[in-house]
Amino acid sequence: IHYGGGIQPVGALHVQSIIDRCNADLRALNDDLANVVPEFTNVVGDMGVELRLATRDEEGNCFSGIQYHYFDPNGGFPQTTGITFHTRTYLNIHIVPATNSFATYPSPISDPYNAGDYIVLSAYDAGFRPRVLAHEIGHWLGLYHVWGPNNDNAITCGDDYIADTPITAGSVVGTCDLGLNTCTQGVVENVQNHMDYSNCALMFTQGQAQHGLAVLGDATLVRSLVVDPANLFTTGVTDPSNCPITADIYHRVFIRCGGTEVQLRAMAEHALADSVRWTFAGGSPST
Repeated sequence: IHYGGGIQPVGALHVQSIIDRCNADLRALNDDLANVVPEFTNVVGDMGVELRLATRDEEGNCFSGIQYHYFDPNGGFPQTTGITFHTRTYLNIHIVPATNSFATYPSPISDPYNAGDYIVLSAYDAGFRPRVLAHEIGHWLGLYHVWGPNNDNAITCGDDYIADTPITAGSVVGTCDLGLNTCTQGVVENVQNHMDYSNCALMFTQGQAQHGLAVLGDATLVRSLVVDPANLFTTGVTDPSNCPITADIYHRVFIRCGGTEVQLRAMAEHALADSVRWTFAGGSPST
């Protein structure tokens, strides 16, 4: 998590809420799944994969799965590759003040090591559109946009090479036309798919799930090492460490004509907090 200047650090509890939201979307356990239109209720897919925070870093030290990195906004974009854990054994997700969120596709294990093989979740998406993470996990698992391997949505009809997602041009960003059928007469397009750009995405298909699991199970691709049982043990996923928590507080001050405003944000490292309690001596309220 990168923070500095006008960008506050994302709190550990909010990180966990983003992960919980994403896991529900990945496993088809989201509470709004009942809103899937009839044309696609029979092809809703369980991706069969969930996110877990590592509890050991690369040296085997106690770790919460979350690291905070202060950056000087006057020095440009935060540096990411130098602090990225080994991308073949960890899925790295950087929350940064980026314009857009993005992810890398899986590459052959024979390719040169890529320290930039990670997901970027923009600070805006982390705060206001957390379900974008499911979209980026889809890319990390090798899924294209529903219209194909480019960002040119709502322009030309295209194919993502998944059998149960119809040919589509994709939604205009932020729209939700549940009856969209611009590409094939009489065929409704899957605008509720997480790999579309609509604002009502809430499902993957069975074909997408099969593709993602095939990528994870393919020993010729880099993703297979991340989910290897030995790696899950080493990174403390299946054998979690019991680490003492290290707490910190970030604050920023705004001096205004009507008074001074102080904004506080709780951070926690080495172990994940399950709650946060604030106490302000002499304040109102005091807790």
